[in-house]
Amino acid sequence: MCITKGVAAYLLPSIVVFAAISKAQNVFSASDSMQKNALGIKMNELITLTNDLERRAQKEGDEITTGSKKMEDLQTTLADVEEFRAQKEEEKRILSDKICTFADEVGEIKKEYDKLLSWTEELGKDD
Repeated sequence: MCITKGVAAYLLPSIVVFAAISKAQNVFSASDSMQKNALGIKMNELITLTNDLERRAQKEGDEITTGSKKMEDLQTTLADVEEFRAQKEEEKRILSDKICTFADEVGEIKKEYDKLLSWTEELGKDD
């Protein structure tokens, strides 16, 4: 929004000059003798340059607006991706905790199994 105001403030004086020159062009275009002298030629050059400037200013204003919109879209996408990443990091942490718990349980089961196996072997030897 601030960029748009800046562009508007930049363009306003140009628009006023353009309107004045356009009005002057209408007055001067009626006079063929005026166009033939140096002042008329310079005035036509000024009008052409002013028109070019206005077109470029409009184009740049449009590009700024488009760029601002793209930047907002990218910032929104970035926020979504960061949120998704944080969610996946939390899921990873939870899964890692579950894996560690599972590994501990498997270790306990193995100890119990080894204990029972040795006990069974001892019972087999006693017979």
